[in-house]
Amino acid sequence: MKATRWILLVACSALLLGCGKSAKLASLLPDAPAGWTAEGGADNRDVSGVGHSSTRSYAPTDAMAGTGVKRVTVQILLAEKGADQKKVQQMSLENKAQFRERKEVGGFPAYESFPLPGNETHSLAILPRAGTYVQIVAYQGGPAWDKGENRQAVVSAFGGKIDLKKIATLE
Repeated sequence: MKATRWILLVACSALLLGCGKSAKLASLLPDAPAGWTAEGGADNRDVSGVGHSSTRSYAPTDAMAGTGVKRVTVQILLAEKGADQKKVQQMSLENKAQFRERKEVGGFPAYESFPLPGNETHSLAILPRAGTYVQIVAYQGGPAWDKGENRQAVVSAFGGKIDLKKIATLE
């Protein structure tokens, strides 16, 4: 009987320790850059055995309406060690194949989608360390969307507001 209680106590403690990592990630989501405003709070997800994510969306103010971007969503995704990569990909904001260009953001490897005219999204994925992903996705919103440099400037502005070094230290 005592052994059963101990096993139950240990199992509950282990579950509680894993919960809430996404809430910690929420504090690392960026403040809105100039010309943008956060739309509500963070959306946090913890999927046992897969990973933890925190996501927030931002809308342009009148000053940024001319960029052609109607919304930007930022996600920090922390995969658990040994997690099935297909399940991690399902937690990801963007799981659609796109042509991407390799670059560096804040000293970390990153992949930015090419600003092709037919794309409805433009993304920048940053990898601060193995199993940790930061995704910034801009969504098509107006005629200025066709100017690729607008999309690139928007995702870069958000990328510059994120403390990637702090995210890289997460366990």
